[in-house]
Order: sequence, then C-alpha cells, then structure tokens
Amino acid sequence: MKILKTLFSKTKNYDVHFCVKNIDQFFSEEELARFSSALLSKKNVHFQEYHCQNKCEECRVNPYALVNGKFIKADSPDDLLKKLLQKVEG
Repeated sequence: MKILKTLFSKTKNYDVHFCVKNIDQFFSEEELARFSSALLSKKNVHFQEYHCQNKCEECRVNPYALVNGKFIKADSPDDLLKKLLQKVEG
C-alpha cells in the first residue's frame, strides 16, 4: 500500500529560486539555518541560487524568492519563510 501511495502521490514539486545578493543583504546565518531546516529539507522543494535574477529594484528593498516562477516578497526573512511554507504546504 505504501508503494502505491508513493507512486500516485499528489504532492506538488516546487522550484524555489533565490538571488545570492538578496540573501547576502537580508539574511543572517541563523535565518539561513532556519530556512534550511524548515523549507529546503523538504523532499518536494528544489532550490537554486542565482548570482542575479535581474530584479534589482525589488532586490534592494525586500527579501524575496521565486516559487515556480512566481515572485514572493516579504518584509523580513522570517516573514518570507512563513509565506514560502504556506505556499509549499498548501
């Protein structure tokens, strides 16, 4: 039964893209550790870091990520983590 659930799982995969410059500007080491343990360790979340995503205006103002191509911004790294978790958990 477990094999069937795995084969026919309706779990959606998420591609989460980050800008390295944005991470460097807004995230502390502790916040990055929280992201890793809470979000990036999920099996249905695939992430990639880019040197630049050509979203410079937004990048200077708020932490953000792209989830399956959709731009998600927040006022703080913790707020971004909450938004991203809501997105990938449903």
